[in-house]
This record gives sequence, structure tokens and C-alpha cells, in this order.
Amino acid sequence: MKLALIYDDRVRSDTTGTHCLRALRELPGIDVQHFGPQELERIPAGGFDFYLHIDDGLQYRLPDYLHPCAWWVIDTHMTYEWDRLKAQDFDHVFAAQRDGAQWLIEDGVEGTQWLPLACSPSVHRRHEVEKVHDVCFIGNLVHGGRQRLVDLLR
Repeated sequence: MKLALIYDDRVRSDTTGTHCLRALRELPGIDVQHFGPQELERIPAGGFDFYLHIDDGLQYRLPDYLHPCAWWVIDTHMTYEWDRLKAQDFDHVFAAQRDGAQWLIEDGVEGTQWLPLACSPSVHRRHEVEKVHDVCFIGNLVHGGRQRLVDLLR
């Protein structure tokens, strides 16, 4: 199977798409090629068996000739109106947030299913390190509310 995996890794190299790419490349019989949003015009129509777009937090749409296709939308709680509009472009939609999946289904986006985030055991595992802090934050600070919370914790 030839799979086009579409996501941006320039803003954040550790994005969900990067973990998906690593995992898919480990599967036998899958020939996966990564494309960033700046390369959309290079993705050949009919050149792949499937086109999978992983949400990267940027607002762009894929060319309408890339089918069959799916989108794994991650942060519906932050950009729902955009996500609802974009979701209509895909044959299948997977939402990482349960509420987001339910909202899309209620708003008539066919082919929507809940697919929560997981982990990559080679990366997301226990690391034997000395405990230095009583509190930690795991996440991305690009959004104002999270930064304010971290500032309060400091």
C-alpha cells in the first residue's frame, strides 16, 4: 500500500504526525511518504492508495482531488468552527477528542469516529531521572491559557 502522510513538522518537530510517520514506516507492506503543507502541489492525484492528513494546528485545505482521504483532527476544543468546515473535505474523519468527535457527528460530518491519541513506547516511556521538581507541565505552550497556568505555577 502507498500512503501519503500530510502534516507540517516545521513549527514543531515532535508533532503527532512525526510519531505516526515513524509507526507507519515500521509496518510491513506500507510505503509511506511525508508531505508538508508547502508541498501540496507536488502530491500526485492517484499516486497513492490513501491520503492521510494529520492535524498540525495550521489552517490550510488539501487539494480536492486527493481521495480516498482521512483527517485525524487533534484539537477540536480549540478551533472547532474551522475543524467542522475542513472535516467536510474528507472521506473519513478521526477526532482525538471524544467531545470533538461527538460535535462533528451531531453537525452531520459523516464518517467521523473517535480515535484518541496514544503513545510511542520508544519515546513515551519511563525515564530514570532524579526528581527535581514537585510539579511539571507536559504539553505545548503556544496557547495563552497554558502559558498563564505555567507562569502561575512558577
